[in-house]
Amino acid sequence: MSLREREECVALILRDAMRALSTGEILALVRNDPRYKDLKICANCASGTEVIAAARSLTRSSVATVKFTSGVGFLWSLVGSEGRPGG
Repeated sequence: MSLREREECVALILRDAMRALSTGEILALVRNDPRYKDLKICANCASGTEVIAAARSLTRSSVATVKFTSGVGFLWSLVGSEGRPGG
């Protein structure tokens, strides 16, 4: 499984959420949400390390942003989605 596929998975989840998500929220969606758990591109987003690596790659490409929040950890969002309801 390539980093590129994990990036696509994380970007898809963030796009669908239309708000910032924590690493844990992304992992929960990959594991439990039928929209993502059976997708080939999400098959290897099985740990926080893999999600963080993919999301950081998206931030380096200016596709996503990251904020650190005490008590929650990293909050990831797609560029332009920070101001959407629930974000």
